[in-house]
Amino acid sequence: MNRIGLIDYIENGKTRGDPSWHGYALAFAMPLLGEVDSLFYTNSMHVLMSLGLQVKSALIGAIYEKSLTMSNKAKKNYTIGEIVNLMSVDCLRIQDAFMFSYNIMLFPVAMVVGIFELWAVMDTSTLASIIVIIIIGLINAVFGKLQEYYQQRALFLKGKRIKLLNEVLNGIKMYAWETVFTDKIIKIRIGEMRLLSRIAVVTAFSILFSIHSPFLMHYFLILAYILTSAQFFDPQKAFVTLSLVNILRYPLTVLPFVITGVIQAYVSIGRIQDYLWKEDLDTDNTVFVESSEYAVKVNNASFTWDPESPIITLKDINLRIPDGQLIAVVGQVGAGKSSLISAILGEMEKIRGRVEIKGSIAYVPQEAWIQNLTVRDNILYGKPYIEKKYQKVLDACALTADLKILSGGDMTEIGEKGINISGGQKQRVSLARAVYNNADIYLLDDPLSAVDSHVGKHLFKNVIGPDGMLRKKTRILVTHGVHWIPKSDYVVVMENGKISESGTYQELLLRKGSFAEFVKTYLLEDDDTSDESDPEIKEMKETMLEQVEQITSDGMSDTERFHRESVSTQRRKRYSFIFLLVFKHIKFSVICAYVKAMGVLATLISLLFMTGFQGLNVYGNFWLTFWTEDEILRNPSFRNTTEFYDTNTYYLVVWSICLTLFALIALLRIVQASGSLHSSMLNCIIRSPMSFFDTTPVGRMMNRFSSDIDILDDRMPRVFRLWAAMFFTLIGILVVISVSTPEFLIAIIPVGILYVIILVQP
Repeated sequence: MNRIGLIDYIENGKTRGDPSWHGYALAFAMPLLGEVDSLFYTNSMHVLMSLGLQVKSALIGAIYEKSLTMSNKAKKNYTIGEIVNLMSVDCLRIQDAFMFSYNIMLFPVAMVVGIFELWAVMDTSTLASIIVIIIIGLINAVFGKLQEYYQQRALFLKGKRIKLLNEVLNGIKMYAWETVFTDKIIKIRIGEMRLLSRIAVVTAFSILFSIHSPFLMHYFLILAYILTSAQFFDPQKAFVTLSLVNILRYPLTVLPFVITGVIQAYVSIGRIQDYLWKEDLDTDNTVFVESSEYAVKVNNASFTWDPESPIITLKDINLRIPDGQLIAVVGQVGAGKSSLISAILGEMEKIRGRVEIKGSIAYVPQEAWIQNLTVRDNILYGKPYIEKKYQKVLDACALTADLKILSGGDMTEIGEKGINISGGQKQRVSLARAVYNNADIYLLDDPLSAVDSHVGKHLFKNVIGPDGMLRKKTRILVTHGVHWIPKSDYVVVMENGKISESGTYQELLLRKGSFAEFVKTYLLEDDDTSDESDPEIKEMKETMLEQVEQITSDGMSDTERFHRESVSTQRRKRYSFIFLLVFKHIKFSVICAYVKAMGVLATLISLLFMTGFQGLNVYGNFWLTFWTEDEILRNPSFRNTTEFYDTNTYYLVVWSICLTLFALIALLRIVQASGSLHSSMLNCIIRSPMSFFDTTPVGRMMNRFSSDIDILDDRMPRVFRLWAAMFFTLIGILVVISVSTPEFLIAIIPVGILYVIILVQP
């Protein structure tokens, strides 16, 4: 409104005899109101971006938490790569949508205010502008549906690509299969780029109509006024209507960005919602009680990994484990020992029965889980550091000597998946973490299988056994080390998913059942020569074998029968991870590399068309001045000539061609650049030496191919369009003002220097 008042003062102020201070006040108010507008705008953007970041963080936390509680049935539909895609790509798109969310409220308010002011000046001719808004709105709605469809397909292919890439990176030792998997990934990426190209075409035409909206509104507004009004279209009306239409320019210009952002957020919200709505593990699988006669109590329970499968993994489990006892769980491979641990943890689906747990649980898995942290942080795992307790745990877990070998001691950072320490060291760090946690119940899934015999003896004596640090804790130990069983309080024998026998070691031997056969087979088939170096373990095995043979003897030594029948078996082991809005801090070499990926010629041509578009846009403002001051057109007798319509038609067509070609060439080449950079990065990763994968976390590589590539696919086109539009609009404004008011250059030079200084500040 300040602009309208200033135009009115310049046009009619002297005629009315208005005082000069009115003009100075209006001139001073224009930059002042601009600064206030900028202050509110930047503050609102800061609030929205902060809110978007908070929402993104909350969603990432919810997705991560869901991955820990999701049922086994639901886990079959989501790989690690797909979950990473939800965290990085979909959450980022929802965050970006907040940057344009305020326009959803701004658009109707600006439309109502602008149309109201136009009606006051142009009367019923404003209906022409309203019709233009309605038509362009319907066209953008069609484009929005197309974008939604293409976005859904593109995200599906992106998830498929990330899933395959995750499998490749986690199994990089593929023995000459790299080319095959690379071709598969590139094939998926080509399909993804095809959809991105279609999105670019739809976006280009959406921009065309949205950018044209103010011009078309002004064009048909003036045309309707000339055809329906008997009054002369004087310069005041021309520039007042131009100012009012320019009020609507911004919301109409950003309308495609709002539509794209809302659609992307809608699609991503739907994908995350489907993920979060997947069923969780039943929290009633395991019930934690405050008081009970037993530490662990399982009543007539059956379990399965998949409720839809007819296979019952564990059947009719009945178990009573008193406080402070050491329970050994034994059985052949595949008998259900690890599944029993998972059932107690609540990770299996309970079909019937009840599981009660009294107290807290610490779990040591068969395969140690190690974080990319220091040794100390892996052991403490968030607990406070207590020097005496910590050193006692290190000694008990036989880690003191190993820490002396490591360059940084316990402050040595362990690589991803424990790449720079041995399997035995990883298992001892995992055990130390559980011991330091000081839980009530310890579930130990064969932790001694990954260590040497003498280390295993140390761990059993100092940690697990009746004289170890955990002697007062309840311990459920899955083990193949039969020589430790006599030192346990109770033995549970698993066979075909059932508890076939249970009791003390002596009781089970006297029954001459499956347990006695298991112990006898293990001792006879054991070919672990490492035990021979430890006389204590050797003596324990010989004593056990003699005892078993005495109990189960039928007149022939089992040792003789074993060698006569030449039975040979091997023990099996199971091994079950904005582009910035300005070029601040960005190296020039990075920009050059991206322009090269886009194509230097294509980039220059697209910018040339943008120059033509903005030049014609600037010419339009001058043309309006020339037209309203033309003496012939001021004469009513020339009002019905076709020169006005021909000039506008020519101007509109050339203007449209320049804008459309810029959008098509720029956006399509950005898609090409993203594809080129993805292929180059994939080839570099596949051809990297194994030392690179030993020192680089898989998550870091996955981020490059998920969130960073999505920034190039999605955010980069939007940022480039905004940058090009703002940059060339700025140049056009500077040219227009400099030509009409050369004195402006005196002020713009120091202001420009100050702007550059502020921009380059860190």
